[in-house]
Amino acid sequence: MFAVKGNKEIKILEMQKDEYKKKGYTILDDSLKVIERPQNLLENVRAENEELKEEIKKIKEDNDKIESIAKENRKLKEEIKVLKANVEKQKATTENENGKQENK
Repeated sequence: MFAVKGNKEIKILEMQKDEYKKKGYTILDDSLKVIERPQNLLENVRAENEELKEEIKKIKEDNDKIESIAKENRKLKEEIKVLKANVEKQKATTENENGKQENK
C-alpha cells in the first residue's frame, strides 16, 4: 500500500492509511490503484482541532486529579507528623511514670 502526495510516494501499512489520508495523501493499493482520496485540508484542520481539544480536556482533568491527590498527600503527611509527635509524648510520659514507680 502506498501514500502519494505530489512527487512523494511512501510505502505504508494498512493501519497508517487514515493518518496519511488526513495529511493530504492519496492512498493506493499495491497494484497502484487509488483506493482513497485525501480529505479536504479544512476538514483535516477541524478534525485535528477537535482531537486536540479533547486531549487538552483530558490533560486538565488529569491535572485536577493530580492536584487533589497532592493536596490530600500533604494533609496526610501533616497528620502523620502530629501522630508521631503524640506517640513520642506518650512514650515519654510512660517512661516517666515507669521511672517514678521503680524509684518507690
